[in-house]
Amino acid sequence: MKRALLTGAGGYLGSRLARRLASEGTELVVLARDFDRTRHNLIVAEQSRRESNAADPASDSTSPNAASLAAASSSSIEATTDIASAIVGGASIDLASADSREAGLHDELFAGCDAVFHLGADLSYFGSDTLFETNVAGTAALHRAALRADVPRFVFASSVEATGSSPKREPRGIDDYGILSPYGLSKLCAEERLLAQAPTGTLAILRLGILIGEGDSFRPGLRTALRGSEAELAALHDMTLPVLSTVNALEALFAAGTMHDTMRRHVLDRDCGLDALGPPLADGTSSNIDDHASLGAATPFVQFLLWPSPSLAGRRYC
Repeated sequence: MKRALLTGAGGYLGSRLARRLASEGTELVVLARDFDRTRHNLIVAEQSRRESNAADPASDSTSPNAASLAAASSSSIEATTDIASAIVGGASIDLASADSREAGLHDELFAGCDAVFHLGADLSYFGSDTLFETNVAGTAALHRAALRADVPRFVFASSVEATGSSPKREPRGIDDYGILSPYGLSKLCAEERLLAQAPTGTLAILRLGILIGEGDSFRPGLRTALRGSEAELAALHDMTLPVLSTVNALEALFAAGTMHDTMRRHVLDRDCGLDALGPPLADGTSSNIDDHASLGAATPFVQFLLWPSPSLAGRRYC
């Protein structure tokens, strides 16, 4: 892959995909709300990572809980990746703004690109004023611009939330939907828009599981944000989550960019309970959620886990 356009490069997974692509010699065109800041942050993060690896080579792991996620193993990115030289272009575009999309999504940005990796999104789980404008209209506009420029591959990072939650105990099929959160519905709507306008063999939709890896934002919440009523905390013990290692997410995205068939599939490692995820940090802390839970008003994190209600929660499953 000679050149790729990437959105979401300032985020957790997008920044790692930028490094993964650059490590393969791929030139990067980065779209972000603030391109200069995103480029700067990527360069600074790489410099910090190099310094950390020089001090402790064993620290370069994207899978901190290999015992509980055996599938996420080896394949760390080389520290010699040069993000600064890999980024050959980009623009500041707000996908939530129709004016910004119309003014910024020019064919020149996509020139020479072999693939578009669309990871940028509004992550407001319970909804926001711009959720559907960003995740649906923005995604569709980006895809149309890629089609106009004859980019042969468009990879969309969707979510298992597009399948939804419900008390069903058996796995869901790709077209078997539960109760959708606003965020999950926005991802599903974006998928349908893309499928409606994509030529055969050009589109890959990956419904990624809940990401677990170095620096993820999920596992720390298991130690710091488990607060709710007795019924809510009790419900946490019965639920399971579809988790995906960061390493495997990156490999799936990269591979999808090189394929030539239309796909929509779930990407996850396994389904597991909260206790099985292990401590948020490798400091010997107990992995039992009871040791970190407290009574009180439910935190947004607990509300997310128990969507749509404690009585119905139990499966976020594909």
